[in-house]
Amino acid sequence: TCSVDFRALDLSVRPVVLTSMVGVGVIAIPGEEAGMPCCRIWCDGTYGEWLHETLTGVAADLTQSSQPRHQGATP
Repeated sequence: TCSVDFRALDLSVRPVVLTSMVGVGVIAIPGEEAGMPCCRIWCDGTYGEWLHETLTGVAADLTQSSQPRHQGATP
């Protein structure tokens, strides 16, 4: 969904990234909360709901594909 490797950024310099996520121009500020990586994302408000739904779907697909498949499980 985005070609930027946020893990490679030095969070101590508080980077601000201008990029595109699923075709929408965004401003992203990577960070950490409670020891977990996070990213604040801003976009034009007219794309907000669509971007949220699309990124949630992508995350669900990635989570589902990372689960081990059991023998006999259906895709």
